[in-house]
Amino acid sequence: MRQSRSPHGLFTFVLLGTALVLSGILAYAAVDSSRRHRATARAVLHDYVTFAAEQFAQRFTQDVEYYGLYPTMQLLSRITGALPEPSSLLQDADRQLSRSLELAVFFFRYDPRDGTLDFNASASPPRDFRDVIATQAQQTGADASLRGFLVESDGNDDPRMFFFRPGTDVDPTIVGFEAKVPVLREYSKTAFTNTQLLPTSVTGDIPNSSIITISFARSSGDLLWNVTNTSAATSDEPAAQGIFPLVRTWSGIELRAAFLDDITNELVAGGVPRSRIPLTVVLALATAVMLIATVIQTIRERSLAKLRAEFVSSVSHELRTPLAQIRMFAETLRLGRMPSSEERDRSLAIIDKEARRLTNLVENVLLFSKPAKTIVTGNMSRTDLSELVREVVESYRPLSDARAVRVETDVAAVSAPVDASGLKQAILNLLDNAIKYGPEGQTVRVTLGLSNNEARIVVEDQGPGVPATQRSVIWNRFERLARDRESTTTGAGIGLAVVRELMTSQGGRCWVEDGDVGARFVLAVGSALTHGQGANPKPQRTIIGESRSASRR
Repeated sequence: MRQSRSPHGLFTFVLLGTALVLSGILAYAAVDSSRRHRATARAVLHDYVTFAAEQFAQRFTQDVEYYGLYPTMQLLSRITGALPEPSSLLQDADRQLSRSLELAVFFFRYDPRDGTLDFNASASPPRDFRDVIATQAQQTGADASLRGFLVESDGNDDPRMFFFRPGTDVDPTIVGFEAKVPVLREYSKTAFTNTQLLPTSVTGDIPNSSIITISFARSSGDLLWNVTNTSAATSDEPAAQGIFPLVRTWSGIELRAAFLDDITNELVAGGVPRSRIPLTVVLALATAVMLIATVIQTIRERSLAKLRAEFVSSVSHELRTPLAQIRMFAETLRLGRMPSSEERDRSLAIIDKEARRLTNLVENVLLFSKPAKTIVTGNMSRTDLSELVREVVESYRPLSDARAVRVETDVAAVSAPVDASGLKQAILNLLDNAIKYGPEGQTVRVTLGLSNNEARIVVEDQGPGVPATQRSVIWNRFERLARDRESTTTGAGIGLAVVRELMTSQGGRCWVEDGDVGARFVLAVGSALTHGQGANPKPQRTIIGESRSASRR
């Protein structure tokens, strides 16, 4: 009977799918919000570091030009003869000029009209200086009042810094001097200390040295000097650092500024947000996994519900058949419709057989409904397994006789600590399977022996056997072979599951293997001992029932 799809189940899947999609949207929204927040914070930091660098550059260049360059350049523009030594001019210089002259190493004059280059007597210009100054003169803009450039020294010495005043249309002569780099460093440190690089509304009373680090570098990236002593401890946030040209007229020099690690969170309202992408991704994945697990569990529940429905249907059918037989023959006997004693005995035998069958089925259902850990009640005691096997086989005789099945037993004198009732039920289930799925008139062999300190009970039939690929799954609940589901043989799919749980709960094992003709089911329990006939007892063979068919498949 085909079951219709449950609208409730479909609605559940739709809800779970919608929840999964919404979780993905929320995760994306969270990641996007975090990204936008961080982008805003980076923009603020970039604006702050740019502003601070511009403030410093403006103050530094103003100080250098006003106190160090302009007074000396004005003096040099008035000298027409030989260039004097810088030290010789200090005697007659005022305070401002003296401060400016302290920056100079030597003077030079260059006339671009004829290429004449003059120095003071003690000058030591770099190699090819004429070509360098000619090139710099050609690059000078019309609006440049002063220009500086860097010249690499020979060998491993520090680079040299030169400043000059460009000529005019009336007098194109260029005058300038080499500047002392240590003095320029002092100018930069003074500008850094005396300049408010960021508004006090942002930094409060925090000094510049606790906020930012500034250094000078060549255009190639090599460091010239650090303005501060904290150049190493800079922020890893790219937006909190930057590289800026010092000024347009100072060729070859860059200014590098970066906020310190500890200050970036104070510069941005609410602090620089940490990336939430890893956490969001982990939470989104966890949510997705839980939702997928819920979907899988729902599918399993639906499958289990279907199996339960089939189980109830199968059990109901199996219960109805023996009950119908019992009721029919009991009603016949009650009404006295049996004319002979032989027919009455036959009817009573059928009632007994169906009652046994019904008892076995009910016992299986009761055991199946219990949790696996509570199947064995704790009645574990050393039991004579040979007597137990004979008792089970004898009790099953009415059912085997009904199909003309001959049951052969080869049992040795073996005892083991077992739960007798549970082991009986396991053997009964194997006998029931052997007779149910084997041919009518077959011979079923039940053997008991000792192997590696294990008592092994083997039930072997002459049926079709169990395919090797399905020998591990037949012990699962509700599991039946495809060929059995398509046949007329009834079954609920719980018999072998009960066998496995009964054996496992008392420390035993069970498996199936190929027999001589059909399948061979094995039950094994440990700590077995022989008794009565020495260490290797001889099995005692018993035949119960007579087969009506001598042929074997």
